[in-house]
Amino acid sequence: MHPGGLIGRTSAGARVLFLHGDELATRDKSYQRLRRVLRSRAVRALSNAAPTALARVAARALRRKSARSVAAKSAAYVELQATAAAAWCAASGASHVVCGHAHRFRAENLERGARWIVLDAFGGARDLLRVTDEGELVSDGSGVVHTNTAPLQGRGSALSSAPMIIAVDGPAGVGKSTLARALARELGLFFLDTGAMYRAVTLAVLERGLAPADEAACGRVARALTLAFDRDGNVLLEGCPGEPAIRGPEVTRAVSLVAAHASVRTAVVARQRELAEEQGGVVAEGRDTTTVVFPHATHKFYLTASLEERARRRARQENALERLAEIRADIQRRDQLDSSRAHSPLVAAPDALCIQTDGLGVGEVVAQILMHVRGSQR
Repeated sequence: MHPGGLIGRTSAGARVLFLHGDELATRDKSYQRLRRVLRSRAVRALSNAAPTALARVAARALRRKSARSVAAKSAAYVELQATAAAAWCAASGASHVVCGHAHRFRAENLERGARWIVLDAFGGARDLLRVTDEGELVSDGSGVVHTNTAPLQGRGSALSSAPMIIAVDGPAGVGKSTLARALARELGLFFLDTGAMYRAVTLAVLERGLAPADEAACGRVARALTLAFDRDGNVLLEGCPGEPAIRGPEVTRAVSLVAAHASVRTAVVARQRELAEEQGGVVAEGRDTTTVVFPHATHKFYLTASLEERARRRARQENALERLAEIRADIQRRDQLDSSRAHSPLVAAPDALCIQTDGLGVGEVVAQILMHVRGSQR
């Protein structure tokens, strides 16, 4: 046993270091401090002595708190670091280092020819993996999720047990919800309307007579509110339908202000990630899904359209062409708020596929995205 990890060997005797993976999130200083406390002898002794039921309750509470904390941090801050992986590999004299923690497959070369493999999330306790002498990761357990050999040298990975997450981003009125809902139907995935969740929080704030500008009050509402979705992808507040109330003009005017609060976004993002895990795959739309909510999404798309085009679409959607000028001004105001807010501003992720949608129907945009998604799976 290597300190903090397990040493294995290939049939040819090459050393493979297996780690949990949290050791490699070295930029996340607060997490590393917490990790040292939780792994201390005193805490281990307390957890071993505690009743199982109590330990499970404590573990679930810590998991929820951790999810909220991670949601408030940038993707770069919590990313596993290749330099840390190389240091562990060198210290153990291993040719491979294999870890989890991030729940998103990754494979890359390290210094001195070593290989770093980050595993997808496992589907069950009986999953087994082995590393061949050729540097391939093979699954061969009963009840396995990883059913394919995953070549790691030049031919790409076939491991795909983690949920497929398709993130659709873009400014107000670009048609994200309509397109994402259609895309989810085509792919048989759960539709996650992240914007509806912020509208739901905003509605709850207004119904309680609270000020949308009061971050402390809005944050308390967001943390206490039970948000879920029905089978058709419509948001539920405390188990009750949120439509059509969340689409009303008062909510529309206040939602950008409420959604700009860091405490609100932290609570809602944590719930969005929980939903993606619970559903086993989602098509998620929203104005930070590709950059903050799901920075490691399987596929990322950023939709754009001119202000005039977006205003016309929204006016037709609301059957309110006579209010076109008012709707245009509101979208322009929301663009300014969304792009200038301090927490999770509207921005296109560098690895997102940008699609200009002016003059295109929903079906045409869906066809473009499906061609990209299905082409990448071949």
